[in-house]
Amino acid sequence: MTYLVLQLIGIGYTVVMTDHVFPLYPTVAGIPFFLVSFLPAFLIFAVPWLFTDLGEQAAIHMPVWVTVMWGCVRLVIESTIQMHHAYGVKGISSWLLWPIQACEEYTITYPIIGEVTRNRGGNFDAFSCATCAIPVAIIIAIVNDDCSGGTKALGWILQLWMVIYLNVGPFLHFLQGMPGPNNIFDFGRTPKESTRMDGLYRGVVGASIPLSGQGSGFLRRAASTCTPFPAITKRLTCDPQITIQVHGVGVIAIRDIPIGEHHPSAPRSPS
Repeated sequence: MTYLVLQLIGIGYTVVMTDHVFPLYPTVAGIPFFLVSFLPAFLIFAVPWLFTDLGEQAAIHMPVWVTVMWGCVRLVIESTIQMHHAYGVKGISSWLLWPIQACEEYTITYPIIGEVTRNRGGNFDAFSCATCAIPVAIIIAIVNDDCSGGTKALGWILQLWMVIYLNVGPFLHFLQGMPGPNNIFDFGRTPKESTRMDGLYRGVVGASIPLSGQGSGFLRRAASTCTPFPAITKRLTCDPQITIQVHGVGVIAIRDIPIGEHHPSAPRSPS
């Protein structure tokens, strides 16, 4: 129920931001409004997750395969964007296509690297989810052993990849393609029409993508990157008499469970 309420609050916030505020202030002091609106959206989800038992219970009970699969929400997000693009919605960059999808040539200028010209999509984000993360999550679910060293390693590798690439891939390109005067993240891109990103922050797609990408989606990825630490280590010793006290995204203490005290991973003592 808590998670459902968070979604409804996030939807309301997103609709107001995309339909009413963004058109008036596409940038604030050169910073794309997409980034300005990110902090409140993040806090709507992060505060309950980090400072209530919502995150604690998820960290304790969530299997590793779920944390990996949860991070793959971007596959749904970016597939939704592609469907809107295919039906003619403007303001969606060709960069968001998968690397195996051809398109008209476009050029984006990056700091330090300089100009990069492509005639295919440049987004490995959803592509790697579909070809790597989801198959691995299925394998981890079949193995069903969160104490396995291989399970832990695979979970960590995939989560680190997804959270790092999120920032240097989609997030950076979202900011580069946003409109407005003096966008400090726009280092140059041609043609403008096929490298725009404002379509992600208006209309129907604008009401859904920022909610998922900025709020719940970012938190899912943050949680699925951090939560595996307590989730993977929740049975660190594989000893049912030991539990790990967690709160949100970190281990607070490992303690012995007194005889007779019940917790999710320990059997009840006879009365």
